[in-house]
Amino acid sequence: MNRLPSCFALSALTLAISTPLTVIAEEVTIETEETLVVVGSRANPRSALDSAVPVDVISADALQNSASMNGEIAQLLHSLLPSINFPRQSNSDTADIVRPAQLRGLSPDHTLVLVNGKRRHTTSVLNTGGKTGRGSAPVDLNTIPFSAIKRIEVLRDGAAAQYGSDAIAGVINIVLKDADQGGSISATYGAHVTDFKPTDSSIVDGQTTLITANKGISLDNGFINVSAQYRDRKTTNRAGFDQVPFWEVDAGNPDVVGKVNYKVGDPEEQGFALMVNAEKEISDNISLYGFANHSNRQALGSNFYRYPNDTWSNVAEIYPDGYIPMTDGTTKDDAVVIGIKGSHDWDWDLSANYGRSFFDLNLKDSLNASMGAASPTEFHLGTFDYSQLVINADASKLVNLIGFDATIAVGAEYRTEFYKTTAGDEASYSLGANIAAPGSQGSQGLRPVDTVDVSRNAAAIYADVEVELTSDLLASTALRYEDYSDFGDTFNSKLALKYSLTDFVNLRGAASTGFRAPSLVQNHYQASTSDFGDNGALTTFAIVAPTSELAQAVGAKSLKAETSTNYSLGVVFNSDFGLSATVDAYLIDIKDRISLNQGVYTAPDGTPINELPEAAARPGIQGVQFFTNAIDTRTQGVDVVVDYNVDSLGLSLAYNHNTTEITNGGTSNVEEINTLESAAPKNKLIFTANHSWNGLNSMLRVTRYGETERVFDFGGGYHPQQTFSANVSVDVDVNYQFANGLSIALGANNLLDQYPDLSSDEINYFGNFPYDVIPPIGLNGRYVYSRINYKF
Repeated sequence: MNRLPSCFALSALTLAISTPLTVIAEEVTIETEETLVVVGSRANPRSALDSAVPVDVISADALQNSASMNGEIAQLLHSLLPSINFPRQSNSDTADIVRPAQLRGLSPDHTLVLVNGKRRHTTSVLNTGGKTGRGSAPVDLNTIPFSAIKRIEVLRDGAAAQYGSDAIAGVINIVLKDADQGGSISATYGAHVTDFKPTDSSIVDGQTTLITANKGISLDNGFINVSAQYRDRKTTNRAGFDQVPFWEVDAGNPDVVGKVNYKVGDPEEQGFALMVNAEKEISDNISLYGFANHSNRQALGSNFYRYPNDTWSNVAEIYPDGYIPMTDGTTKDDAVVIGIKGSHDWDWDLSANYGRSFFDLNLKDSLNASMGAASPTEFHLGTFDYSQLVINADASKLVNLIGFDATIAVGAEYRTEFYKTTAGDEASYSLGANIAAPGSQGSQGLRPVDTVDVSRNAAAIYADVEVELTSDLLASTALRYEDYSDFGDTFNSKLALKYSLTDFVNLRGAASTGFRAPSLVQNHYQASTSDFGDNGALTTFAIVAPTSELAQAVGAKSLKAETSTNYSLGVVFNSDFGLSATVDAYLIDIKDRISLNQGVYTAPDGTPINELPEAAARPGIQGVQFFTNAIDTRTQGVDVVVDYNVDSLGLSLAYNHNTTEITNGGTSNVEEINTLESAAPKNKLIFTANHSWNGLNSMLRVTRYGETERVFDFGGGYHPQQTFSANVSVDVDVNYQFANGLSIALGANNLLDQYPDLSSDEINYFGNFPYDVIPPIGLNGRYVYSRINYKF
């Protein structure tokens, strides 16, 4: 059970969530006091600068003109907001395809995602291969067409007392377009045009075609708004010259030295997304509403190169020159929300929300070396299917409470979740007759013993009160009780205050408790995977559920919820001459964080994992991993946003400083410590200038990413590490608007073609990975694009 300190005893929040209207002049539209935000309050929406906790508001125009036109919502947020980090994963299994973003340096699943205020379902894929967000199954933001977005509200404060599980770092609320007329169509083409020093080559790759459309349709007392997006991206490759691991030289592979054998970069990807948003008034003060979304995306990601004469992972008769296994994943996302709302004394809203994520995983250009020449080269690895159904009932009313104007809100929620996996081809996991690695190289298929078919349900009730205690003092509280069928119940609360010190200066602060339930995927995911083991060699691990017999045999315990306490304190300055500024400090303590443990090679009595009777159904594995609640952390930082808008000029400066430390010594896993404490940049600064003149709109953005650190554990006490220095990226977008609704634009991300520091010989994997995936500037270099847009 989570409780606030005694001074906040009975409270908690629901407040009009705040706003530093974060930024970037034209990008994060600094929209003045008429800009209202929905997230964070069940009272009437307030302006961004007039709420009690910080909220960033990003308009649709800001997204389109952000100089990040590759069609990825997470990448756009990374470019626009200093508190969001979205590194480019590579050679990371499914994390290449479903990439996680993080808010305030916390885990991707510490951020709750809403669409039109309704909880969005998470992905069915667990991130086990990626560095950032390892072990998480967050929402896949890139399933939503950005042409459907009216604005994005990013609440940077704990909000579990309002919305339930996951809202520890904050909330991202995607508000859909609701126009009943007009529309737009846009086409963008871009590519990476870069000089790649490690191989002394000029490269043009990553060609991306993005086509979007939106149309508003009028109904009698209502609207239908339809949006679509098509995206095709080619692969990038930033591999260096291969110096070849010493054990491969010993195996007889000197002929591949000095060649580019690996593929390191973005996967090839094609995808389509559709969104429909609608509402119709059916009688006085009663409306039906709903929205639906379908997304289908296929991507082809690279794994490590397998050498020609390595009999452990190759069969020379099939691949005499070696091979790169290619992960072929197809993800399908569907969501439908229907509801009815009205007002008669009380404002009320009843809704049903269904979402599903289905992932079909296959492998190309691979083999099962233990089967010899009889091995197939393509494999079906399994399917992952997650769905949720949420029923909500909400009501609010403006009342006079003991002489004070107050909004009272109450509600209930019922959620049921389902998770199912199916096995892969037998050849994708079997151990053949040859003395060689079992299963398909790159990723192994799910064994029958790995498959699961599980469900759970959760019920919640909440109450909030927002009170204007005086004309200058606003108080907001929220209380929430939630009960889960698989781990128990939790009670959370929040209190937020806003005080108008003068007509131009507001003080604001909040204190809350929160929680994140172990996801159904984390609780039950099982698979075999390859990871670094002793001496840096790839080793086969079984990831098993904490409650499985194998995990229990090596000391695992059932998962419990993560719990948090969140404090924030800020000041808002809003002048009448175009200048505004916000400063918000925060502190987040999280107990019992869920993480994937370090590989275990033996049972407590010293028995090797592959000799345990509980491992008999998983032949060929050398280690085992499972999730634990071992770690407590403290995250603290500050967000600063300064905006100046006058006439046709907009200037913005946005800054985030953020640190996380493990407070309980709960792990000795140096890679996990690195992931939590130093892999994300400690600071990020964004300066943006926007100027408009006679239809010509220009944007210049300069982003400074702070230093990051990478640590590896290659076994035997060998822990190479490297600190990567800060990087600066310059982005530009120049757009000319014709009078007939047509506009054309040219732009560039990372115009100066900057790369992070070269990786040291200790961590560049024998020259193959000259740049690491950790530095947030990425490893693809300059990206240039052109765009044509027509509004009608």
